Amino acid sequence: LEFRRVLFRSRGLKLEHPWLRLLNERFDLRTGQPRMAPGSAAGSILVKYSRQIPEIHVHQTRPEVESPADSAQSRRLPLGELRASVEQAVPAPLPESMRSFVDRLSAHDRLSVSRLEQMVEQRLEDLGRDDLVQLARLARVTVHEGPAATSSQRVPEGDAIELGHLVHKVLELTGTRPLETLERVLVGWTPEPSEAVVAVARECLARWPQSPLAAPLAELPANLREVDFLLPWPGSTSAATAPGPLITGQIDALWPTDEGWVVVDYKTAASLYLQTVAELSLRKYGLQLGLYCLALEQWQNRLPNRLELVYLPSLVRVLVEPTPEFLDKVRELIDLVRTDGPRTHPTGPVERVAR
Repeated sequence: LEFRRVLFRSRGLKLEHPWLRLLNERFDLRTGQPRMAPGSAAGSILVKYSRQIPEIHVHQTRPEVESPADSAQSRRLPLGELRASVEQAVPAPLPESMRSFVDRLSAHDRLSVSRLEQMVEQRLEDLGRDDLVQLARLARVTVHEGPAATSSQRVPEGDAIELGHLVHKVLELTGTRPLETLERVLVGWTPEPSEAVVAVARECLARWPQSPLAAPLAELPANLREVDFLLPWPGSTSAATAPGPLITGQIDALWPTDEGWVVVDYKTAASLYLQTVAELSLRKYGLQLGLYCLALEQWQNRLPNRLELVYLPSLVRVLVEPTPEFLDKVRELIDLVRTDGPRTHPTGPVERVAR
């Protein structure tokens, strides 16, 4: 009944309205029917939208709702008294559910995956250790060669991050025509990317339909693309230590298959050496993939069947099957930067990182 009332009041509004965009992901606005079975892919889209849409507020506790006034004490107002009554009226306060509130979590209570990776690398360097290389040996890794191992074009090193963000944006939105989507994205992309970035992005996206992942990922609903998460500190815990910060991250795509969930992560790279791509991928991205595993386990109460790194434009795929030993090592690495109390870890400035 409440949902039907929302739909009725929503008629005539455009889908740009934040609440309608949220509803449209889960319900058919024409019929009111759910777009997916409960529990099949029912992640918290409030988490997904919390940073993008400030108009949506999440309440941690149920708001107090006052009982309506007793109808026996109300009376019909004669038309002659209406004007005087309106002039003397005192506006009632907004209900609690309509009021804004301050997020309980400060920046010191959150830690991004990219920032955590930097902290772990720095800590290992200080200790003179190279534990990241062990991740490739602890997981089961296979490499699927793509149709082309190199790119015909390159971008300057300073533009690599811009290229990654542009390709990711198109793959988040695209169906079966990524090049058409790229042209639409470029219209509003600021600052305008260089010609070299656009040329390599076109090459990446022109080859993307050749990937065996292109067709199934094109069918994914919007809430399984660019999935934001908040992960409680997954390292070892004890009564002597305070809880760590929440870890924030974004998974490029979550693909439900008959064998289980597949976590997909896109990477842009001009060239790859197939003989070393597995070890180098896990050394560079293993911690990130391990955190994605733990985030999915928290959400779906099960680990993914596998993780896939997909390199563009070569379409080389690195398939990673997480093992208990691999995840134990991820937790061990995270605990290297754990502090003895809350709000004492460095957060650093917000920055764009290579994807």
